[in-house]
Amino acid sequence: VPMDGITRQQYTVRILEHALEVVKGNPGDPGKGAKIGSYDASEVGIRAGLERAYRALARDAPDLEARVDLVNHANAVRTWTLT
Repeated sequence: VPMDGITRQQYTVRILEHALEVVKGNPGDPGKGAKIGSYDASEVGIRAGLERAYRALARDAPDLEARVDLVNHANAVRTWTLT
């Protein structure tokens, strides 16, 4: 189904947000090579996909307030390390 980039990213966020809830509620290995779209079906992989989708939406946000909100969402799902 053809769709514009913004719509695609909005669907990506919806799918990955739900996938993150499922993965967090069912810890363990989802299976070797399991994917959700192009992202590994692990918490780290899904978080990376969500961060990327939120940042893509932020680039196309209609105003500063929406952009800041989307960047804050991206930062909230980001996997942080202490290295």
